[in-house]
Amino acid sequence: MRYEKGHKKSTRRHILDVAAKQFLTQGINATGIAGLMKEAKLTNGAFYAHFASKDELVAEILKDLLEDRERQFTFYPRDGVSLAAMIQTYLSPLHRDLANLGCPSAALLSELVRHSENTRSTYTLRLEKTFAAITLNLTGQNARTHAIAIFSMVLGALQLARVVTDPELSDDILKNAAAVALSLARSGEK
Repeated sequence: MRYEKGHKKSTRRHILDVAAKQFLTQGINATGIAGLMKEAKLTNGAFYAHFASKDELVAEILKDLLEDRERQFTFYPRDGVSLAAMIQTYLSPLHRDLANLGCPSAALLSELVRHSENTRSTYTLRLEKTFAAITLNLTGQNARTHAIAIFSMVLGALQLARVVTDPELSDDILKNAAAVALSLARSGEK
């Protein structure tokens, strides 16, 4: 059977999109190839026509999701939105409550530590680019240090706010981390 031009590329993209959604909602380890391909309405064999392993799929999804996050940190200042606004958006109750649409680091970080060096290298490269994008919004010789601290703080705070069962404590985590991250950002903002 002949497929039209671009079929393989569009099928691969479809698998990536379905897998990204499942990873963000269920986690990487809880997402199996069979369930993923059923959701994509494809056979298990079709998976291996596009990816050598689940690890390769994870690395590619990470690259895509983290490139999107990096673009957010890069584009916002050019669009007239400050780093402070990005911090407030990142640590908002809406971002906390919509984990499947939010930051892939906050959703997947605890699982990635047990993945292959290739997957972790993909993550490391994209994380460095995120730090660089945040650093562009800051000045002074401590700009990179502040960028790393800001992202680490907001990421950890978001994860904590998502895991606690007390809604008031969750809101306090977001509010207090935002205040400190905003203070740090303002001390080095361009």
